[in-house]
Amino acid sequence: MNLTKTKRIIGQCSDLRMLHALKAHIEKRIDIMRRREYVAKVDKNWEEIKGCKIGDILHVTTPAAFLGGTIQRGDAFKISYIQPRAKRVWFFGDDGKEHAFHMTAATAARYELSTTPSDNPMSEQTRAMHKRVGGELREAGLI
Repeated sequence: MNLTKTKRIIGQCSDLRMLHALKAHIEKRIDIMRRREYVAKVDKNWEEIKGCKIGDILHVTTPAAFLGGTIQRGDAFKISYIQPRAKRVWFFGDDGKEHAFHMTAATAARYELSTTPSDNPMSEQTRAMHKRVGGELREAGLI
């Protein structure tokens, strides 16, 4: 597909309804492409994780931060059990309790678990700030 040629054809269009229809079609196509990228990312993430064994370490590599969340970028967990059919990974947290990541699309995209450590782990100062703000938001009933 030639971008210059496509732009020239659109530039010659003088029918406003047609331009709006093109715009709607382009936006729909962008949504489809983003969804495909998202699904591919989630599938790739699960493929990496399901190959792990009990005792392997998983790292949270997301660029995001979670206000009040106990799990943050740079955290690492030792796998205690994997349920491949349920797409669930069990691990022991810092609190000594067993937790699970159910690898739904949202979870996989949110935490971006990986067998390699994060390039940019969260500092203790930032972690403390997120915990404090999250606690205040929780007290106020906002989260």
